[in-house]
Parts: sequence; structure tokens; C-alpha cells
Amino acid sequence: MRASLALSVLLAACAVQHDVPLEIVGLDRGRPDGFGCRAPSAMGGGPLLTELVAPSFLPCAMSCAAGVCRTQAYVFDFVEVSGVPSCRGSALVDWCNVPGQCHVAARRCFDVDACVGGSSLATAMSVEAGLRAASGGVVLDSPPSGTVLVRVVGSAQSCADIVAGGITRNDVFGCAYSCPAQLDAVQGAVQLDLDTFDAECGALVYGCSLFLTGEGPVTP
Repeated sequence: MRASLALSVLLAACAVQHDVPLEIVGLDRGRPDGFGCRAPSAMGGGPLLTELVAPSFLPCAMSCAAGVCRTQAYVFDFVEVSGVPSCRGSALVDWCNVPGQCHVAARRCFDVDACVGGSSLATAMSVEAGLRAASGGVVLDSPPSGTVLVRVVGSAQSCADIVAGGITRNDVFGCAYSCPAQLDAVQGAVQLDLDTFDAECGALVYGCSLFLTGEGPVTP
């Protein structure tokens, strides 16, 4: 899946648009990704997280050649980070657990109608098309100027429910994040991924979505 972020940078008193694509790393990389994890062993370990939350998805009216239309919410957080921590998930959590080191500086949420089911590639392509339609191809047009990591959380809720009360753990079906970077200095795409090599990575998805809970969009 890929989504596009349009970033405006002010240079020499002239407004210059610098587009930074966001790339949500998918199953085509040959290993698990943050939106294709299996449930933790304590929850059975068998079904995909999307299947666990399937009863929570809201139906939508789009015609699907394969699968069924379901509305999903994708929350993009731009987290300002003090310093330059490691990209490893555990290191980022430890870094951001120190008061004042990290805070959510900007957030966007998009309701996406997508065809869920059939092949994982078809689902990913449908979600990508839905994200582009919902966002107009732009995730954020005025991102923070400092060092940030970008996180995306997928939930079976609507954006209205998320704004009202946050994302609940039982509705989370995916999460991915980027390495910390200064977006105005980035050339090429920023990759969002999950630090895992095991398909049974549902617990890591929950960890990814729940860190910075105190000020983020997720509530346990």
C-alpha cells in the first residue's frame, strides 16, 4: 500500500512544494507487515487480525468484484521526536517513555471504503485506492519541521468515533511506523513498517498502536 504526503517547505521567501510519498510496506516484501499479522498465541494465533475485528467493520455500498465492502479508519500520526533514536520498535518505545522526548504534533484520520477479502494483494490495492480517494492524495500539507516519525493505525471504527473517544484496542487491525527523519530533507519515499519477522505479530501491532497512548489516538 502507498499513500502520498504533500509537504510544503519555505525556501528563500518562496513557497516550494516538496512531495514526500509515504509507502506502507506490504506483503510483496516477502515477510510479515503491520497490516498482515496473525493474532497473538493467547488469542488463538490462527486468524488474521482483520478477521478478529471483522464483526466491528461497518458495511459500505461500494460494489466489489471480490470480498465485501467495509469502512475502515486510518489514523496518521506525525510524532515529533527529540534527538535521533534507533528505528527499532523497542528502542523507540523506551525513548518515547521519557517525558518530553516525543509528542503527537499532527494527526489526520481518513474513513476508507475498501473491498476486504479475496487475495491480500487485492485488498491492499483496494485500500490504497480508498486512501487516495479519501485524502485527495495528500495526507498532510503542513507537517512538523523537526524530526518526526510517522505512524499509521488501522481501526474498524469510524473517524468520528476516534475523534470522540480514541481507538480501542479490540478494533485495531494494523499498525506501521517510519524511522525518525526530517521530512523536508527526505528525498524519495518514507517507508512505514513494523519491526517483525514473525507472522504471529499481533502483539507488536497492539504495541505499535498503543505507545504514546496518553496523548495519542488509542485507548486500551
